Amino acid sequence: MIRFEKPVYSIGLYLTFFVAYIVVGYLLFNYSFQSIIVPIWMPAGIALVGCYIWWWRFVPAVFIAAFIFNYLILDIDDSKGLLINQTLSIYLISIGATLQAVVGSALLRYWLGHPLKQTSHLKNFYFIVFIGIIVNLISASIGSFSLSVFSAAYDIGHYWTNFFYWWLGDSLGTLLIAPLLFSFIGLASSGVEIRRSRLLFLSTSGLLFIAVLLITGIFINITNKNITETTQREITSIEKGFYGELNNSTVQLHNLASYIQRTEDVTRNNFNEIVYELTHKYPTIAAMSWNPVITQKDKIQHQRELNDIYGKEVIIKGNALSANDPIVYVRFISPEANNEKAIGFNVYSNVDRKNTLNKASSSFQAQVTPIISLVQSTVRKPAYLMFFPIYNSEKLLRGFVTGVFLVEDMIVNALGLEDYDRYNYELYEAGKDHWFSSNIGSDTSGSDNKSFSHDAANNRSVNLLKTNESAEKIEFNFSGKKWDLYLHVNKQYLL
Repeated sequence: MIRFEKPVYSIGLYLTFFVAYIVVGYLLFNYSFQSIIVPIWMPAGIALVGCYIWWWRFVPAVFIAAFIFNYLILDIDDSKGLLINQTLSIYLISIGATLQAVVGSALLRYWLGHPLKQTSHLKNFYFIVFIGIIVNLISASIGSFSLSVFSAAYDIGHYWTNFFYWWLGDSLGTLLIAPLLFSFIGLASSGVEIRRSRLLFLSTSGLLFIAVLLITGIFINITNKNITETTQREITSIEKGFYGELNNSTVQLHNLASYIQRTEDVTRNNFNEIVYELTHKYPTIAAMSWNPVITQKDKIQHQRELNDIYGKEVIIKGNALSANDPIVYVRFISPEANNEKAIGFNVYSNVDRKNTLNKASSSFQAQVTPIISLVQSTVRKPAYLMFFPIYNSEKLLRGFVTGVFLVEDMIVNALGLEDYDRYNYELYEAGKDHWFSSNIGSDTSGSDNKSFSHDAANNRSVNLLKTNESAEKIEFNFSGKKWDLYLHVNKQYLL
């Protein structure tokens, strides 16, 4: 055991260890790779030595210091649910750090003894294996579990990666710092020869540690610079790729419109054939349809025609919003599989789609709906419809060709399969407060024919990137709509 001649020395060193845990931890955190998991965690060694010297009296200091440090570095959200989760996460991390220090110091006090006063090489080996390696599994296990469960920034799928880096940081911190502290504390009471050897050990180890920090700092700066430059190039490529997907959807719809324009009598088989030719190489196009415009008095006649076409009773569904509204119904849709529910649906019966149809007919150009939930879909996916008006030779409106496009598939294609996990993204409609597509959260609300919305109380990932100053914002304007895409490099992927 280590004893002090005067209590004031003990109290002063106690407070020094307590403050050093927080200050050194904070400095290392700002010196690390974009993560709270630090490559060399020196406070693990400080906590071990502190508990060895003062035993149970230093346990509260470790817990409080760990709690203060983690509270300072973690982004605390004011909302009730997130605040409870984050506080619980900090509490568990602090318990893990304290329990690890207690177990390690107990092994030193009651089994191995002072690590610098060993007469057996085997006990030195035990110090490395048990104190430096095995005991440090405690904090790594509890801390990684806590972050993975309670922190939105740490995915449970990366648990073992976080665990390894956490354990490695604690082990290196313990093996590097604990011997240095033991050498420094026992320096004054040692003999001349021992004092000289320990001073040499302290000075060379200190210089070596400073050199390692400088080299690490240079490496981190170079790496971060390369990441930033690469990210900017890739974001430009992603922007072009996503615009390419949007433009491709317009091109394919124009091709279908050209076919309908020059074909007076469109049949079910011919429609399916032309749509297959246009879409089989483009997975982002979920479906295409032909929607003729009729008056309400012609509804019965067109229902009979649908019955003849499909060999079963098909009802034109969807009540008109006003007495004078026409009916714009789905006559053909391809592929028909999984889209049967849409056949006969009056597109003009929905306010958003009615407005979009009116814009398309008045502008003679393709127009896009707000993000919707499809009537034929059993699984909610963000999608949009694009309407293109078709006129006859007298320039009277015949109907609309419609494309159904899946937004998330477009994003996957734009990001590329190999880089999809490298970026976190959120996609918003301009003027909306919540994203309609994201790979860092899940939709929790919404209903048919309404824009996607999200409940912040149930979804802790809502608007993480929109409020992040380091996120890259890309604006997309096409066919009467504006979207805002927020991109941010996934730290867990880079780790």
